[in-house]
Amino acid sequence: MIGPTPTRRVGCAAMIDLGKPRAARIVLEYPGGARDSGKDERFIEAVRGTFPHQLQRQLLPTDAPPNLVHLALASTASQVSVSATAVELNVQFFGDFRAGQVKALAYLREKAQALFAGASSTYGTPVSIGIVKNISFETRLDDESSATALLADHHVRYGVPAHMVQEGGTRVALKVPPRHFVTLGAEVYEIRNMDRPLIPGVPVTLYPWQANVAERGIEVSVDVNSRYASYLARDLVVADGETLESTFRLLEFIASDVAPQFAGQGTIDYKRVAEEACRYE
Repeated sequence: MIGPTPTRRVGCAAMIDLGKPRAARIVLEYPGGARDSGKDERFIEAVRGTFPHQLQRQLLPTDAPPNLVHLALASTASQVSVSATAVELNVQFFGDFRAGQVKALAYLREKAQALFAGASSTYGTPVSIGIVKNISFETRLDDESSATALLADHHVRYGVPAHMVQEGGTRVALKVPPRHFVTLGAEVYEIRNMDRPLIPGVPVTLYPWQANVAERGIEVSVDVNSRYASYLARDLVVADGETLESTFRLLEFIASDVAPQFAGQGTIDYKRVAEEACRYE
């Protein structure tokens, strides 16, 4: 039998940091069409200074799915993928960039501006811009249920004792006029370290109890995209440089001011989000 769960007061105070950026993704969407090797060549040259390494380039058959990647470029910590329907940037944050939001966002902004300039000058203006950022909020390492307590008490409210929750998450998508959809998600995460050596090429079976927990907490994903403008217009609305800037500034605000409250209390101050979105127009 599962006994009664003691009453716990948890929330933002249960988190021991202000959020560490883990990864980010930027997507420039296009209506689709025939692939053009000439445009690909011009794009490679346009972004060579920012993404100097070519990982993949292939000639696909004409009946290949439009979302199939045919070109991939990279820099040290980021990778660009190109298909007939999107130009996508994926970034992993390491070292000093994991220490706080400011440096990671500055790096992401620099990459985004280079990507947008290169893509717009070769493939044309995209029909939407989306930016996704994953932020981890670490909780107490000495309390096995510190992260699941936040989830169970403030997000899902299933009535299940926190120490009996293994994993879970929640997600909400908001309409934020005049042009953005904003989606926030929260889920429990754990990082484990293992002391035993691994030999490359040699398969090994690992079990959770063979590794020590190095970090646990709530990971929040923040997704801000400009598709709502087309939804309101009932037609495709191009996403220009102003759209990129307003999308990025709204992401910055949500990552710094909204995500911590969402992680720790499961609430969103929608009025502030809407006011900030209007400020950037």
